[in-house]
Amino acid sequence: MRKSLLNNFITKTLITVFLLFNVTISAVAQKEETVPLKSNYTISKNLQTHTLMRSGEADYDTLNLEKPFFDDFSWSNIYPDDSLWIDKNVFINNHMALYPISCGVATFDGLNSNGMPYNPGVINSKGKIADELTSVPFDFSNYSSSDNIFLSFFYQAQGIGDMPEPYDSLVLEIKPDRYWAGSVWDSTKWIRIWSTAGTKVKAFEQVSLKVPEFIIDTTAIIDTIARFYHDVFQFRFRNYASLAGNLDHWHLDYVYMAKGRDTNDLYYEDVAIVYEPKSLLNDYTSMPWSHLIADKNQLRSSMEMSVRNNYYQTRKAQGGYEIIDTFDNDQIMFDDNANSQDVYTFLSFPLTDSMQHNFLYNDVSNFDTFALEVKLENHNYSTDIRSKNNVCSKYQVFSNYYAYDDETPEMGYGITAANYSRVAYRFKMADNYPSTDSLRGMAIFFNQSNEERSNRDFTLMVWNDYTNEPIYFKDTITPQFNNNKDNGYYIYEFDTVLSMDGEFYIGWEQYEDYFMNVGLDMNYYQLKSDSIPSQANSNIHYYVQGKWLNSSVAGAIMMRPIFSDKSIINSIKQKKQKTFEFTVYPNPAKNEFFIKSRDIKDKQLSLFDISGKLVLSKKLDATGRVNVENLDKGFYIIRLIDEKKNIISNSKIIIQ
Repeated sequence: MRKSLLNNFITKTLITVFLLFNVTISAVAQKEETVPLKSNYTISKNLQTHTLMRSGEADYDTLNLEKPFFDDFSWSNIYPDDSLWIDKNVFINNHMALYPISCGVATFDGLNSNGMPYNPGVINSKGKIADELTSVPFDFSNYSSSDNIFLSFFYQAQGIGDMPEPYDSLVLEIKPDRYWAGSVWDSTKWIRIWSTAGTKVKAFEQVSLKVPEFIIDTTAIIDTIARFYHDVFQFRFRNYASLAGNLDHWHLDYVYMAKGRDTNDLYYEDVAIVYEPKSLLNDYTSMPWSHLIADKNQLRSSMEMSVRNNYYQTRKAQGGYEIIDTFDNDQIMFDDNANSQDVYTFLSFPLTDSMQHNFLYNDVSNFDTFALEVKLENHNYSTDIRSKNNVCSKYQVFSNYYAYDDETPEMGYGITAANYSRVAYRFKMADNYPSTDSLRGMAIFFNQSNEERSNRDFTLMVWNDYTNEPIYFKDTITPQFNNNKDNGYYIYEFDTVLSMDGEFYIGWEQYEDYFMNVGLDMNYYQLKSDSIPSQANSNIHYYVQGKWLNSSVAGAIMMRPIFSDKSIINSIKQKKQKTFEFTVYPNPAKNEFFIKSRDIKDKQLSLFDISGKLVLSKKLDATGRVNVENLDKGFYIIRLIDEKKNIISNSKIIIQ
């Protein structure tokens, strides 16, 4: 009963949000507009690194149900797990669904496995076969109807993507050994056993079906016209959609098939993490590292973990997290028992360890751009049937820009009737940021578009106050779709260095009526700690028909100001610094440790504690010995400087 009340609440909330969203769009149809995407940038970007492990469709093992079939899509590949599925048409992701059952869903749309439209030339295609998700074969030859084999799954229409129309659908089919077509046996036939029509977003719904053993038609010459319990049983999901783009979304989660079930077997002894970690920053998804360590208040005070109990009894969620420096794979922060709470259905709770007091503020990176892996963990899963969904991670990037978006568009943004329209996007500088940094350029993510834009001009603008004239503009600029480079962003370098302070605005002005189609990240609501994308982004303002207006859009425009102390190139690159190799031993250490490296003598050693405080500084002798008997136990950063060659290298050590 309580689970039903929760689902009703979620459904009513989601419907209300999207009804309001649709009203807003229709009311400002000649002003702001959001549109679905033509392609899937995430897939096209990762084609080379995310592939199926199997060499071909025949290269798989036939399964049985001695162990249940279960997939909640909680893994890091963009394609389905090829030990369970034989095709790769659907998109595995953590960002397209609302209130998923666990962290990860399979998304059906109108795109092929390369992230491109199945038929881009047919703009008005309706209800055509698009994606398929086909299971590996099972040997059901030793089973019968008395084994009570049930297949269950959860599904959601739209999510934060495009709504499937009523003539679109999601279907489930199973394959018999053969099918009597009235005069001949058809060995290629699939039988539809369930379907649902397109609709606005609702809460995930569960479907549970008993897998039939036969199809019997007493009016036919052969009564048993299909038999499903055979040695190559398979099932598949299909969606019927427009084939012209990233449209008509369905999201599938928690596919479970086992024997010995019944119609009441709808709960699972599993507490799952639902959403990936939020940004480590309060207001941004990324900012320059040097700006963060100058303004430590930009760091979140604590982490947050959202979990869902898929069981009918109250369970306990015990949260923890880990932050890993991807440069050297070192753990820089962790708490494996940050919080513990009872959870009946869905719960979001903060992890209590203070980030601001324990995070490593010292600038130990050798790069301008680097990433930390932030990992959430639910440790209370000793009886869970699925331990994999108790871990969910995301990369936190620090680079030379400020960003509100997560690098993944779900929609496109622009202004209709765009003659002499403007868009202004607010940012605020960190306090005490390096005085050598200046605003040098702007990065914009343009979606792939049906409309030709390469010959359309616009003007880049920067304001101290968007209601006044800009302090900088650069005209005769054209939109550039930048598919597999610079994370999809095109970098426009300014021809003037701008010193900024406090709030400022970046944006554009259009002289012609065309749709810019700038990427729009609809997951901005999570950065703002909202439960759903219902609140307009207060940082966006637009100018039409002679007046400035506040945006009604809930997402984040994918546009970023770039800061540097030197000229930028048309790329956001890692700036590599010369280093030298050295070894630290023993590690962990007690009273002393040694530095081993070629020509170690006279190199300058600095030792920093976890707060970034310098606790030891000395020149090394030929032995490389460092005495630490007077230091407290804990985690420390080692920095070695070769002053003659101006080379810096870093490492880490634990003192016990």
